[in-house]
Amino acid sequence: MIARCIKNNLRWKLREKMKLIALPLEEPYRRLVIDYFNLVFGNTRISEEYWNQWLKKDLEVNFVDVRSDLFLAVFCVFSSYCD
Repeated sequence: MIARCIKNNLRWKLREKMKLIALPLEEPYRRLVIDYFNLVFGNTRISEEYWNQWLKKDLEVNFVDVRSDLFLAVFCVFSSYCD
């Protein structure tokens, strides 16, 4: 479920970037993907805020049966893995 939300967010970001650039260049899209993965898999305060705010809300909206405490448990395991 988390991977699906991350994938959908990345696709949305790519579509928005395509609307802005409207050129068949590879570099801006590559940079966007790298920056987004650094945000998602990073070990910073900004990454933690992204997980706790954006992804948590995204899961709750798209997957009604997901409990917040389950999400936080997954995040804690993930963040301790990244340390």
